[in-house]
Amino acid sequence: MLGVTLFGKRPEGDMKRALLIGLAGWMGLASSGCFFVHHASTNPLASVHSAQPDKQLFNRAMVAMDQNKFTVARLLLQALINTYPDSQYLARAKMAIGDSWYRQGGVEGLEQADAEYRDFITFFPTMPEASEAQLKIAEIQFRQIQKPDRDPTHAYRAQRALRNFLLNYPHSPLRSQAEQMLRETQEVLATRDYRIAKFYYLRGNYRAAQGRLKSVIAHYPLFSNGDQALAMLARSYEITSSRYRIAARLDASNPDIKKLLLQDAQLDQSDSIAYWHHLILRYPLSPEAKNAAQALAKLHRPIPQPSTRAIAFNRAEIHSRTAPSRLQELAGVLHSSPIAIFDRADKVGEPTLSNQDIGEVVGELANNSASPIVVASNNSNGPTGQIELENLGAGGLKPTDAPTAMEASNANDPNALPTTPGTPPSQGTLITPDEEERQAQQRLLAAELRANVPNVVNYRKVVEQQQKEQAKLRSQANKKPNPKQ
Repeated sequence: MLGVTLFGKRPEGDMKRALLIGLAGWMGLASSGCFFVHHASTNPLASVHSAQPDKQLFNRAMVAMDQNKFTVARLLLQALINTYPDSQYLARAKMAIGDSWYRQGGVEGLEQADAEYRDFITFFPTMPEASEAQLKIAEIQFRQIQKPDRDPTHAYRAQRALRNFLLNYPHSPLRSQAEQMLRETQEVLATRDYRIAKFYYLRGNYRAAQGRLKSVIAHYPLFSNGDQALAMLARSYEITSSRYRIAARLDASNPDIKKLLLQDAQLDQSDSIAYWHHLILRYPLSPEAKNAAQALAKLHRPIPQPSTRAIAFNRAEIHSRTAPSRLQELAGVLHSSPIAIFDRADKVGEPTLSNQDIGEVVGELANNSASPIVVASNNSNGPTGQIELENLGAGGLKPTDAPTAMEASNANDPNALPTTPGTPPSQGTLITPDEEERQAQQRLLAAELRANVPNVVNYRKVVEQQQKEQAKLRSQANKKPNPKQ
């Protein structure tokens, strides 16, 4: 009985059941691909068995990126974008492609990352990740910033990208990071202009130095050496004012030139007073503030009193700066990146988001002083180059001689009749061509004297030579003839 059970034939039902089980197993193996050879599939999702294949594909791309397999990650992400255009991971995949290029680095990688981030902002401008993409664009340029004596292209690009971020995404959680990056970027640009201005200043080209220093003060108010830039600017105007006065005293033959020289001397002295004034209000704790007070006292000018807020802010920005160690300074010499300058930048204050005019910067602190400030401008309407600024309270300062829309029609035409209501046309005076030419020559002479500060040494030599020639002529005229001849 036992032998029949073990070695005999099985019942017919058991045989059918075994046959069905074997057939099912064979079909399962066939469907899994064990008996067939698969060719390379163009769809990477063919082997992904999940209810959310786009999510699985995105996760695989992130794993590949963590393993620094950036090419594999980009292929997976691009497949996700092409296969699932309506996926909720579409925006994240587009952002991740830019991140892969960014992490790969190199010149080519950073350029590709910049293009991908810009595409992301174009296609997804309202998503929260758009602010991150804009900041990454700025970081790409920020990573390539060189020292102040090198090419400033990347610094200017980083400044523009950071300003766009702060203007377009004012409430982004990344705002504080962007502000600090902008401070450090502007510190590099300000250092560059300051060094160029110092080069011109030490070589006696004061007009060129003044232009650079004005740019530093107006565009980069958080510059760590802003007090020194203001002091250098004020001293340069003191020197040019003195030179104009000496030249006017030496060259007294032409009354028109002497008048213009004295006028330029007065303008430069007014500028010097204005910048000493601004130095005390902006940097009250700087050692240069004492020099500014002494200079104003020497000119018998009132010394302004800085506000408590200005003193507190100046103290905060001084404490926020980091002085590099000796080892960091040595490492900075060998490194192309301006690490030491980044550490020296302020950590407080809002950086400027647009290039301001020097008159606007001086006017921001003018409310602390009761006396008006007069600042000369090289781009003014008049021949003297002077723009008077009046105190307007909270609105700051504005030019008082700015032409209005009604005045712009005939104000610059010397031959135009007066257009004042009630004035008869017969009272209008015409200027002859000779008079008009004489006035044009006088304006050109005034502009030339304003732009070119006279060299006192050359003036002295010329005047001495003229005096010798005149004395020689007088001696020859007064010499009596010899009667013996």
